[in-house]
Amino acid sequence: MMALGEEIDFEDKKNKYKGNESVAEVIREVYLTVRISTGTITELGGFGGHAKISSLPILRGVVEGCINATYFMSVGEGAAKDAHYRAIAKAYHNTDRTAVRDS
Repeated sequence: MMALGEEIDFEDKKNKYKGNESVAEVIREVYLTVRISTGTITELGGFGGHAKISSLPILRGVVEGCINATYFMSVGEGAAKDAHYRAIAKAYHNTDRTAVRDS
């Protein structure tokens, strides 16, 4: 995973990301959805008219996904586990039973 255990210089401070596997797993899932959404935006960009307008909410999701990933990296395991639980609960509520797996 990116920057695991490496020092990051920011505003004359050296920060070290403490690698936590549960945080890394949630960040991986967020980046997978960002990657899929960017592909969708690229495909919609080839069409005209309303297809380009329809890609704006998807673009918002991409930006929010990147912000969420950095938030999970900075806050840590508690927020990552909470987000993972909420995603599974929402998928279960929406009757997508494929998201339920052994944790």
